[in-house]
Amino acid sequence: MWGNWLGDPETRYGRRQRSLDVPMTIKMEMLNDPVIGWCLGFISAKLANARYEILCADEAKARFFQAMYDRVHHEFMLQAAPAVALGSLGLIKKFRFEVPTPQDPNDPPAWTGTAIPFILTGFDQIYPVGATPSFDSQTHEFTGIDHADGHVGAFYALWLTMGKGKAFGRYQGHGRLNYVYADWWLKQFGRDLYVVHLQKNIDRVVAVGYPPGQDNAGKDYRDHAIELGDSIRAGATVAIPSTVYEVVDQLTGETKKTNQAKWTLNFPAGAENVGAFHEMDDHLDQKLSLGLFVPPQVYLNVRQSALGGPTTAEVLGELAVDLLLLDAIDIDTHLNRYVFPIVERANFPADGPRVEKRTTGLVEKDKREIMEVVRALASKMDSEVGTVFDLRRALERVGLPVRSADGSTDEADGTDGGREEGGEEEVEVEGSIWLEMEGGHVAERIALRCPLCGYDEVDRYADHGGLCVCVGCGATFDPEVE
Repeated sequence: MWGNWLGDPETRYGRRQRSLDVPMTIKMEMLNDPVIGWCLGFISAKLANARYEILCADEAKARFFQAMYDRVHHEFMLQAAPAVALGSLGLIKKFRFEVPTPQDPNDPPAWTGTAIPFILTGFDQIYPVGATPSFDSQTHEFTGIDHADGHVGAFYALWLTMGKGKAFGRYQGHGRLNYVYADWWLKQFGRDLYVVHLQKNIDRVVAVGYPPGQDNAGKDYRDHAIELGDSIRAGATVAIPSTVYEVVDQLTGETKKTNQAKWTLNFPAGAENVGAFHEMDDHLDQKLSLGLFVPPQVYLNVRQSALGGPTTAEVLGELAVDLLLLDAIDIDTHLNRYVFPIVERANFPADGPRVEKRTTGLVEKDKREIMEVVRALASKMDSEVGTVFDLRRALERVGLPVRSADGSTDEADGTDGGREEGGEEEVEVEGSIWLEMEGGHVAERIALRCPLCGYDEVDRYADHGGLCVCVGCGATFDPEVE
């Protein structure tokens, strides 16, 4: 009964799939997630606002395509942007006989011919679920798009495939939703568990104690107890008899009353650990957000500035901008290969120079905003975990040899965590354990919970600004930041 109000999870988020095989129906459901929706809306806006140019050796031809494409660019990029998330998308090209006009009225005319040119006027989206590219069974040439309402021929069909190289040539492509699918699925599963947890624990059951036997009408007291409990859960005011059990004194034969009531009410403990569900939901939202800007695989929770370079957040911000430009290049490629040639053949000689659209970069304001968003998300992840993995210390703890700065190898003897004899000495000082380390460093063993593994002992280095190293996992963190 606890899952009664959850509907059918199979239709909402389904069984866990491989990230490469996520069905389009599930991807469409993912687009309704508010976090995913906001991030992709932000990305789409920056993509549509990117700077671009129309290139062609023939200036008149370039001017014609510039005037034609300027009118449809913004709408086209917003229509194509869902492919960045989904991996693929079908569009229907729209054409018309019309003379394009430049956006700037002071520019020269875009067309000086006597005939009315055949131009591109926009696109229509095809609903992604059920839409697939079709190919000739003999020649394997693209023949159009099959979808729920019929078939679109190759002349009018444009099938966008994003990240085709990462998808190993699959026309379904590889979108950004593939990167965050696992976190999204866990978020949905966790919310269902949260609902069940609330139903089981917050809407508490009532335990009613009742005496054995029946009333004068022959009704079992157990039935009375069940009705009483249901009435209380429904909000009714109930009256409970205050009679107690009686016992017979074995010595005197007298009947005596006990302090045990025949009718009792008991409310089991309420919900616990509700905060854990909230923390998990917030954590997954942060991973979803960051994963839509940069693949989660590239995110390493280190502070790169400690190595003398830019911080991790800055590196990820630059990467997010570069990845967005790669998506723009993917879209440009489809436009240059499958849309512009149709207009060229209809209006210009076949042996003329080719024309192409090229995205040249993001406007500075948009680039800055993307980097600020990614920096904020990455910093949030850092502040929650806040650790720098100490590889050397980890190797020493498991008894593996490590190489010193001078190139020599310290062989671990397996008896003291990999340190040579005399390298570390425990000294008891006023109830605390101090560790005299090699190189004159002094660490104090204190009770403090590690934010990464939860171990409750750390070594604190006062001569390094109070940095702490977890005894359990070797992670380094600043307790002031935590």
